[in-house]
Parts: sequence; C-alpha cells; structure tokens
Amino acid sequence: MKICVISPGVVHAVPRTMALAGQFDEIHFIDAVGRADRKVLASHQVIYHGPQRGAAILKAAELRTLLDTLKPDAIVCHYASGDHFFGAIAYGRCPVATITMGHDVLYSEGDAVIPELRRVLTRAGLRRSHYIAAKSRFLAERLRSYGVRTPIDVNYWGADLERYCPGGKIEARRTLGLDQEGPIILSPRAIEPRLNIHLIVEAFCGVLAKYPKASLVILGRSTPGCKAGLTETIARLGLTRATVMRDEVSEDTLVQYYRASDVVVSVGSSEGFPNTVLEVMACRVPVVIGRIPQIEELLDDGRNAWICDIALQPLTEAILDVLGDSQKTQRICGAAYETARTHADIKKNGIIFSNGLKQAVAAYRTGFRPNILPFRMLYAAFRIHRKIFR
Repeated sequence: MKICVISPGVVHAVPRTMALAGQFDEIHFIDAVGRADRKVLASHQVIYHGPQRGAAILKAAELRTLLDTLKPDAIVCHYASGDHFFGAIAYGRCPVATITMGHDVLYSEGDAVIPELRRVLTRAGLRRSHYIAAKSRFLAERLRSYGVRTPIDVNYWGADLERYCPGGKIEARRTLGLDQEGPIILSPRAIEPRLNIHLIVEAFCGVLAKYPKASLVILGRSTPGCKAGLTETIARLGLTRATVMRDEVSEDTLVQYYRASDVVVSVGSSEGFPNTVLEVMACRVPVVIGRIPQIEELLDDGRNAWICDIALQPLTEAILDVLGDSQKTQRICGAAYETARTHADIKKNGIIFSNGLKQAVAAYRTGFRPNILPFRMLYAAFRIHRKIFR
C-alpha cells in the first residue's frame, strides 16, 4: 500500500510519519512549506517532496499534480484546515485520513480570526475524511458536534520513548551551557497568545523572589510581533538577566533542555492535548499544566501532575510547590512517567493509526463513495473569495 503524508509545517509530522514506517509498502512525505528534516525521513525510507526550488510553499496546483503522479492508495493530512487539507479532500481519488491537532477543530477558541467560509469548508472536509485521529476525547466530541460520522480514534501520539527518557540534570546543563546551581523553569512552547507565555514570565517574578538564583528559559518559534512584546514584558519586570530566550531547537537538544529543568510549564488555553507535556513526563521531569478539560483525560492533580487554573497566583503557587517539596515531586513524577509509558508511546500509537487507516482503505474500496463535486465547488469559491478580499 502506498500512502502520502501531507504536512503544512507541523512540528510533530515527521516523528509521526516515522512511526508509520514499516507499516506500509511505500510512504511519501509532502512538505508544504519545505521545513521538514529530509535526512531523518530518508533514514526511515520515506520519500520526500517539497516546494519547487526557490518557492516558499507548495501551491495547490502543484499538490494536485504531485498526487496525480504518485497515485496514492491513501492520504494522511496533519492539521484539518488549510490548502493542504482542502486540496487532499478535493483530490477525491483515494481515502483521506486526518490527524486533528487542536485549534484546527477548536477554531473558535484560538488566536486567529477564522472567516466563516473557511469554517464551513473545514467542517465539510472533516465530514469527508475517511478516518480521523483526534488528540483527545474532547476533540472527538467536538468533531461529532460538527456532524462528523467518520470513524474517529482518540490517539495521543506522544513521543519516541527511547529518545524522551530520564537523564542526568547536571550533565544536561553542562551540555547546554546553563547555570548548574539555581532552579531552571522551562517554557518550551511557541510564543503565541493562546499559550500564555506572558503569564509564565509574570509567575517567574514570584519564583525569583523565593529563589534568587532561578533562571527562566523560553524556547520556541514566534512571530516578530509576539516575540518583541514578550521581550518588552521581560524587561519591564526586570527579568532580563534571569531569562534566556531561544528559538526552536532540534529534538535531541530539546530532550537536554527537559532534563536540565527543575520544572517545565505549559499553560495553553486552547489545544488538543499538548505533546510537550507527554514528552516531559516521559523524561520524568516535573511539569505544571494549565487546567483545560482535555488535560484531565489522562492526568489528575496531585497524582501524576500539577494542574492549575490559568491565572497568575495558581500558576506561581504550583511552580513553588514543585520546587519546595522534593518527596512529593518524586512521587508525582514517577506516576507521570508511568502514564507516559502507557499512553504516549508513539511507536505503539503509530501502529494503532496504521491499522485504522488500513481499515478505512478497505472500506473505501468496497463501500459507497460520496460525490466530491460539492466540496470542490465550495473550495473553488473559497479560493476566489480569498483572492478578491486578501
């Protein structure tokens, strides 16, 4: 069986594709923005396709031509919105499996203002997907509310547990050139409003008051505007000397940052289920998590996690609780580690997804195929509207 995996630049698309390797005869990775690690994909016998030389993105017509050439038995789309997803559904010559991420489904709760026509097109595409992996039960329920009757599996995906595993804190700090004495608080999420990085910075003031040698490390991609705003906040609060800001890092380097940290903080207000949290748990490192319904599908405050309301005082208190009670921290980290081993093994979850996709292909070959023409007409109207009003 030949499959095409299409990514619009999703960070975790490559490790998920690697988890599918060996489950299919031939895997093609279509990178819509040209950022994926080709060498890693090639090492797993995955064939890479990206934008034409000098182009920033893969255009809709180029995607259609590529699919016509490859003639896949199935398509896998990461993130259920955007031209890569709409184009895959409009192709209409093979089943499409969709990995829903978070605010592609929860579009009314993210940072961006999503035009109504795009919302309609997204829902129409989801209803025409043949198999869906949702990153939480919360997402699956929202999909059902959109009228999706496609088979849906809740799949937390997670991480390669051979890479994301416990390691030495001092050694990791030495490798990264970080302070080896004071506590390190790590924020490894993208700098964007829905992830509330500014709140972590404000909470760090309370941590620094009790632990003067503490450091805050902020990793992750950002738009220039968001990064400038956060930098201004850090300066205004007098935290510049105690704060380190770095862009995205490789997976191997990210593991070292996890291991070097005394506590990792993730307080996103809108997402499917944060992969970061599962990775940190697998490294047996404390993680403080903002309270949203999907978090509590796997985690319980005080048993295998520190879960707090997404507000300044609760967040500050949760971080201080991690730093101030070593026995409690060890106990919760142990339980969190076991949760990650049970639910977040990306290799096992890749097999689950592969089996679901194979069933979808078999059903497609023998079942009724709905008329794709209405979706194509809607997608054409969307593109015309966008071109006129851009």
